[in-house]
Order: sequence, then C-alpha cells, then structure tokens
Amino acid sequence: MGKKILLLINFSLILTTSLFSLIFNPSFAQGQEVYDIVAYPARQQIEVVPGEKKRLAVTFLNRTLFPKSGILGVVDFVVKGKDNTPTFFDQPLKDNRFAASSWISLPYKEATIPADSKIIVYFDVSIPSDALPGGHYAALYFEGTPLGGQPTSANAGAAITAPRTMALLYFKVKGEVKEEASITKFFAPKFLEYGPIKIEMEILNSGFIHLSPALELKLYNQFNQLIETKKIKEKNIFPQAIASFEEQLGKKWMVGQYKIELTGTYGTSGGKLYNSLTVLVFPWKIALIITLSLIIVILLVRHLYQGVIMKEKQLEKELLREKEELEKLKKELGK
Repeated sequence: MGKKILLLINFSLILTTSLFSLIFNPSFAQGQEVYDIVAYPARQQIEVVPGEKKRLAVTFLNRTLFPKSGILGVVDFVVKGKDNTPTFFDQPLKDNRFAASSWISLPYKEATIPADSKIIVYFDVSIPSDALPGGHYAALYFEGTPLGGQPTSANAGAAITAPRTMALLYFKVKGEVKEEASITKFFAPKFLEYGPIKIEMEILNSGFIHLSPALELKLYNQFNQLIETKKIKEKNIFPQAIASFEEQLGKKWMVGQYKIELTGTYGTSGGKLYNSLTVLVFPWKIALIITLSLIIVILLVRHLYQGVIMKEKQLEKELLREKEELEKLKKELGK
C-alpha cells in the first residue's frame, strides 16, 4: 500500500513540474510549435494587357494555435525540366523574359496572423506598357519566424530555416505570342505477355506561354477496330518545361498486334499533336502450355488408336487361322 502511495506522489510531482515548465517557459512552448500556414488561392491565372493596372488578393490562413509573425515578399519563379517544380529567385535574373515580381507592389512588408485565423493581403499590379506578350510568373509569399528561433549562444552554429508559404501568380499578357509544343517521348514495350499496356509520354513546351494540352489515347486491335479511348488529365506546362504522363490501356487478356495513337490540341491557335506506335501482346507461356498439352493428348490418342488397330489385326489373324483349321478338319472328316 505504501509503495502505491509513493508512486502516486512521484507521478504527481513529475506532472506538476512539467505543467509549470510549459506555462512559465515560453521558449519551451514555442519549441513545440508547428508551421502550418496555407495560401489560397494557391494559384491564380490572370489575363492582362500592357499598361493595365489591377488589384488582386491572397489569403494566408494560420491553422495553428499560436499567432505567427513574419514578412511578406514577392519573387520570380520558373519551371524547367521534368519535375514540374518551381524554382524561386530572391534576386531578379538578368534577361528573364518571364519575370513579373517587379510589377507587384505590397501594402506592407510585415504581418502577424492570429492563431487559427487569417489575413487578406490586397496588392497592386502594374503591367509595363512594353511587357512582352506571353507568360510572366511571380509568387507572393509569407515567411514565418525561422524554425528554431532567432540565433542565440545556445544554438549558435545550428541551421536555422525560415519556412515560406507561396501563392503562385501566372500572368498572361495578351498579344501575338509563340505557342509551340511537341511530343518528345511516346513509349510502350514492343512486346508484352499480358496487358494492360503501360504508356509513357513527355510533352515539351518550347513556346513563351504556359499550356495545358488536351491529350487523348486511342487503342486499335489487329483488325483496326477502335476498342478503347482515354482522355489524359490536363497539366500546366510552363515555357521550356517538360510534362510527363503515364497511362494504361487495354485489359489483362489481350492477344495480337495493337496500335496506339496519341492525339492532342493546345493553345489558342489550335496546335496539333500526334504520334503512334504498335505493341504485340501474346501470352506465350500459356500458349506453350496449351500446345504441349495438345501434343501430349494427340500422342496418347495415337498410341491408343494404334493399340486398337494392332489388336484388331491380331484378332483377324487368329480368326483366319481358326477358319483354316476348321476347313482342314472338315476335309479330314469328309474322307
């Protein structure tokens, strides 16, 4: 009994000490914070003309139980390669025809988002009169207090990172602009034992404006009959970037040579995309098993048939011999 009371007292002391540390040591409480700020809309597509002025808004929502202080800023970004991940630039790039951060004016540089609440940032956009037609890309961000807090003697030398929440802005400046896309990869295995057929595709945007091609796959059998059509989910493809797609056509049980066509349209001018390939699907293991089984059955039937024929011939010989003996016996009795 005394041991149970002692354990209970020790547990109470530990719990009380932990609560006092949490209440009276703010740095301990802050150390448990998580960064959970989201922006919406996360992406905006805005059509503008040179010389135009606009007022836009982005909302930053704090989904934590603590107020969050930070700074607001604007950066340019580009998307290149195949990973479709934006690369942000705190410093403007030289000769970047896709830049747009210099067009944006923020009302303030610092902000605090209350716990479980939001702020709406209204900002002005001024499109230069000489803005090049096509796509221009910037991001408005909220940068929170660095994770790990401000540098102190206790954490000197430690990596301190400041999390950012980005709201992407896609500006499309009206005017005559180069819209060009091409199929850089259209691949499926030449031979398969079973379906479905896995298809890999890549589309390159070599124009000056982001595109969302409408792509479609068609599957034809060996008699050139259309047996399946599939629309591919659209993706935004940024200038000089490549979008990758993976799809499947057909079912598990397929036999014969199949043709696959990739068709697509893109842009305001109705650009066309087309490519095709053929795939042979043949379940050779099952075909081999069936063939061997048939050969075995044929051999067994042939063996049984030959056995029956041999027995028939043997019976005929015995009957003929018995007949000869009977005739011989008749002749002897006739004498």
